[in-house]
Amino acid sequence: MAIASPGATDHRRLWLATDQKERRVEQRASTSLVATLRMEAGDEAPVIVLDLSSRGALIETDAPPNLDVRYTISLRVYGDVYTTPLQVMRWTRRDDTYLWGCQLEIPADDALRLRRAVQAALGQSTVEIYSWQEIREAVLKPSRGDRIVVGRTPAGHLIELAAQDVNELGPEGLELYVRTVASLETM
Repeated sequence: MAIASPGATDHRRLWLATDQKERRVEQRASTSLVATLRMEAGDEAPVIVLDLSSRGALIETDAPPNLDVRYTISLRVYGDVYTTPLQVMRWTRRDDTYLWGCQLEIPADDALRLRRAVQAALGQSTVEIYSWQEIREAVLKPSRGDRIVVGRTPAGHLIELAAQDVNELGPEGLELYVRTVASLETM
């Protein structure tokens, strides 16, 4: 499958060691996520996302980009799937692979979720444990069936518990439960 045009060159081909000016607005998390790159003709290719922010990514692929083609990338981060168009800003060859520095054109709501996930990967967000008082009030008047939200993972996912289990765990057991569930979250 051809994801590049033969002899594709352009002012965006460069970089890494020669590009000294940092253009990133957000910090990127180092990753090794397998993603799917789609071309407008419908062809697909697996790529590896080497670093990621809510605004950009560095991807590794087996061919240079075709700058006349629109690309879309689909990737899974902390269990959430993101599918978004991307624009290749610069690229270079490294050994037998190509590195593309890309800008993501991600919708605002998805960008907020992805930003929190990246912050979690960087260790910049923490587990959120709701107060015992808030949880007890929710037990008395559950609004989501008998499931009670007791906290959030660093990536922002809700941690829920059955209302009857809240009473059995108590405040210390609940804190241990939330921290344990949050520690199981993987990118």
